[in-house]
Amino acid sequence: MMAIYYVGTGSEMIMVGVPDSPFAMGFWLGVTGLFASIYHPVGISWLSRVFIHTGTALEINCAFGALGASLGTILPGITLNNFSWRAA
Repeated sequence: MMAIYYVGTGSEMIMVGVPDSPFAMGFWLGVTGLFASIYHPVGISWLSRVFIHTGTALEINCAFGALGASLGTILPGITLNNFSWRAA
């Protein structure tokens, strides 16, 4: 599943970089989000198996995962608002 996550997210981020309309950019960002949603269920089980201090590992993972999810939607919105959809 992690291989699907990495390949899917990486390839879709390439597609986000080459849209010809705001709709296409939104579509590819949505598809990227679908692949990105694979990480947390699989990543949490991996962290609980690999790390001795499971609680600390899960706390760090969840904190930065939430930060990434928040910034991943806020920063493109700010860029769209202040510049153009091509700048985002």
